[in-house]
Amino acid sequence: MQKELLPYFFALGANLAFSWATIVFAHFSKTASALWMNVFKATIAFTVFGLIFLFFGDHHWPEQTTLISFLLSGFLGLALGDWFLLKAFATLGASRVLMLYGFQPLMLGVAGYLLFHQSVPLEKLVAIIFLVACLFVFSLENLRKYGQWHLKALFIGLIGISLDTLGVVLTRYGFENSPSITPLDCNFYRACGAIAGFVVFSFFVPLRIHQTLLKFDRKQRALLIIASLSGTFLSLYLYLSAVRIGHLATISSIGITAPLFAGILESFVQRKLPSLYLVIAFLLFACGFLILVY
Repeated sequence: MQKELLPYFFALGANLAFSWATIVFAHFSKTASALWMNVFKATIAFTVFGLIFLFFGDHHWPEQTTLISFLLSGFLGLALGDWFLLKAFATLGASRVLMLYGFQPLMLGVAGYLLFHQSVPLEKLVAIIFLVACLFVFSLENLRKYGQWHLKALFIGLIGISLDTLGVVLTRYGFENSPSITPLDCNFYRACGAIAGFVVFSFFVPLRIHQTLLKFDRKQRALLIIASLSGTFLSLYLYLSAVRIGHLATISSIGITAPLFAGILESFVQRKLPSLYLVIAFLLFACGFLILVY
């Protein structure tokens, strides 16, 4: 596989790992609370990244500015940003909120141009257009199905996307300053930033992590852990591997296909044939991704 294609496959793998987990996150955000779900999944990721950080690999201590950017990225993106996203998930469901990731390629395209001198070649622009069109088709289906946008919840979700975007920019800034830092190390520092944020939150809002977890049966707890490993640990590792070496706007344009994958999974779980909208959206995604690869 050519090296320049790796970021796109990393981003696609991250998207697949994240998409199915969002359905679980949405359910438990409604059953328990968005804050509890966010703290739980971040704690799982922090534990796994921490164990890997302590016992495996050749770690390089980052420069002070890099460390601060990673910690701040974790606080803004994982603690605050994901909290807002999960609050929107609880109201609208995962697939509808994930449509808002359509704004991220534009945000990261501007940031990549201003901060990292990343231009957008014509073929990447065409690919982004196909992927955004995929999102647009999927949004049309949701509008037809539900008949309204739920503007308050969508605004909350947009805040979450914006904070996540800022976290990605800070992460790329840290990688630029310290190229020797690995995605695993970066994720550990970001998880530390998120946990520090939750400690601050706990002074104002009772988190009750263990007490709430005990309310669920064994199957539900297992599902929570597996979804957290997939949607937080695995997806973050793959996504930051892409962010480290790839073109920010293009990587995020692959990320906006999350509602497509979530919709396909929902069709499978509900044992319904995919709608025409979903088929068209998948074809647009395939065209965009093939343009990136070839």
